[in-house]
Amino acid sequence: MRLFEYITRSNQATDRVADCTTGHFCLAVLCLVALFCSCSKHDGMSEIPETRELPISFRNTEMVSQSNTRAVGLEERGVKDFYVWCYKTKSYDEGTKKYGDLQTIMDRYKVEWTENSAGTSASNSADWEYVGITDHDQRQNIKYWDTDATSYRFFGLAPADVSILRSFGPNDRNLSDATEYDFTFAADASKPEEAPYISALWISNNQPTALAPNIYGSTVVMEFMKPVTKVRILLVNEKGELIGDPLSEGITELNFGPIGGGDIVQKGNLKVSYPLQGATTFTQYLPTLTLVGDPAGSITMNRRNAIDDNPEVTDDYADWYYVLPHILQSSYQLTLTVYGSPRIATVPSEYMSWNPNMEYTYKFKLTATEVQLIDIVQIGVTAWTVENDNHDIYNW
Repeated sequence: MRLFEYITRSNQATDRVADCTTGHFCLAVLCLVALFCSCSKHDGMSEIPETRELPISFRNTEMVSQSNTRAVGLEERGVKDFYVWCYKTKSYDEGTKKYGDLQTIMDRYKVEWTENSAGTSASNSADWEYVGITDHDQRQNIKYWDTDATSYRFFGLAPADVSILRSFGPNDRNLSDATEYDFTFAADASKPEEAPYISALWISNNQPTALAPNIYGSTVVMEFMKPVTKVRILLVNEKGELIGDPLSEGITELNFGPIGGGDIVQKGNLKVSYPLQGATTFTQYLPTLTLVGDPAGSITMNRRNAIDDNPEVTDDYADWYYVLPHILQSSYQLTLTVYGSPRIATVPSEYMSWNPNMEYTYKFKLTATEVQLIDIVQIGVTAWTVENDNHDIYNW
């Protein structure tokens, strides 16, 4: 429109231009068009980019299993910020299946929640914003997706407070040689409300599959979980009915633990590790957990008291045990003494992987001659409150 107005004003300025032939007029237009197109951004005129840059943005949820019907954002738990780390790789070796050439994109960026703020900036798609925040002397700027990156990885910690951590950082001073990013902190499963939230690994190589649907340009959904696990034992009789009082069935001893002994850890040091480069399987979203138990913080699962409707009773055998996640464990055994005779049921090690933010219910059937494992139910935890409940039992 400006070009047309310019030509029109020029035509009205002098009679000579008005008297020009059609050919001369077209030539003038072409010259002006050529002059316009030759202008660069250095001449005060901006260029239209060949491709639209896609900003990185976030939302979050609690990580739950498929059994759960609803996952909520951290803001509904009163957590209004989290820290996020982001790394990308620029190379991939098809022979070794390894990702390399590691680059830092976000080094402990703080992300804050503000109600009804979605859409107020290019980087805020779900009320969570990181741009313009200054934290630990770092002014955070907007980040865009690199479509040439071979992989992206995001992980985080909530709330945005590193004072709970004993250490954090890549496992090598030279970033190009680092294979993991580690958090280490003192953990106490008996106080889950005091535990931080850790995230699952958000990872993508921009080749979406059913197991790894993430693609570049999409909103990064940070899935957070408490590094605490809930475990309980339920006994049923031959009719599938819950045994409310073990003593009524002649049970005088009850213990659930590793074969040959061993600690069940409730307190200790927990190291949470996220892969940065190297060979990666996209089906592993949980970080690697390394647990160093505190001998003073181990527990035994040996309650044998009756299930009681009194909420002040805290030692019913079917109440929850709060423990730290333990991904790799040996086989467990439930050992009972029933009317003076020993009974043993074994749970193979493949069923003894206790992931964070999960509940595990081990159901055993007691018959006249034996006790046998009949079911394992696991479900994501929706709210971390330590309490005793009345226990429902279903006859599957």
